Amino acid sequence: MFKENLKGFLTYIPEELHQDKFFLDVSLSDLSTYKVGGRAALYLKVEDSSIFSKVIEGLQKFPLPVLLLGNGSNVLISDEGFDGLVLKLGDSFESIEIDGTIVKAGAAAKLPLVARQTVKFGLKGFEWAVGVPGTIGGAVKMNAGGHGSDMAASLLEVTTLNLLTGLLINVPVSQLEMSYRHSCIKNADLVLAATLKLHEGDKYESNNLLKEIVRWRR
Repeated sequence: MFKENLKGFLTYIPEELHQDKFFLDVSLSDLSTYKVGGRAALYLKVEDSSIFSKVIEGLQKFPLPVLLLGNGSNVLISDEGFDGLVLKLGDSFESIEIDGTIVKAGAAAKLPLVARQTVKFGLKGFEWAVGVPGTIGGAVKMNAGGHGSDMAASLLEVTTLNLLTGLLINVPVSQLEMSYRHSCIKNADLVLAATLKLHEGDKYESNNLLKEIVRWRR
């Protein structure tokens, strides 16, 4: 059944959409910081959100297991691989927009970069993330944290796309049931972006804190 669904899914996606975007039989060890894991039956790196509608329609008609992969820094993948679709967000989801004390970051934005960028703009409250080798999307889903803080401390809302229904919504942090390394975001919900509320700070103090955290992590 899996092979039939895989073939049907690929046939359903227009060729101009899946050319140079979908890859068969991809090594997952290359996508994990632990450098272990088998192979994915199908791999998609999303560079343009316009492809989502067809992907969701295809999954509805030809169901496949889906694995959402961020930076691959907090996941152990079986040597048996993954018989399904592995989906990873590309560079277009790495944006970081800062307006006053409000920060909107794409799900693929790397945590250390967001931490450094916010300090550069004179903000404090996200320095802890400079030593975490993950992305915004994964950090929101598991409520990543360290050095006395976590995502829940600064998160305002998150934008998610349900890969089963196509529902695109903004969810306030009050509805995410965030606790220690946990949120209620389901596996079918793809985090696209997060909005943070930080505070005005002292660049000198924040830069020293960044250096201290980096030294500690080493």
